[in-house]
Amino acid sequence: MIREKMGEKRRCLSCNTAFFDLNRTKIVCPKCATVFEVIEPVRSSVRSAGAFNNRTKRPTPPLDISSFEVVSDIVVNEASENANLEKVDETDSAEDVESDA
Repeated sequence: MIREKMGEKRRCLSCNTAFFDLNRTKIVCPKCATVFEVIEPVRSSVRSAGAFNNRTKRPTPPLDISSFEVVSDIVVNEASENANLEKVDETDSAEDVESDA
């Protein structure tokens, strides 16, 4: 209620003082007496959907399940998995390893 009587809160562009315009059409800073002109922003027309929404969205076709091969049994051979791993010698220790530095 009090805010409506005081108007909008403004800030002077000259002295940076905050003040209320008291709903007056001629807005004057109370500290430095600078007169302000209120410029209403020009509103543009409502934008249409634009170029992005002009494309028609095609529904994705359902997947043909009959073309897929069903794999039910996967056989893993431990020997083939471990064939590429280096064998670790249990007797090696960190002192035995030569460093390049």
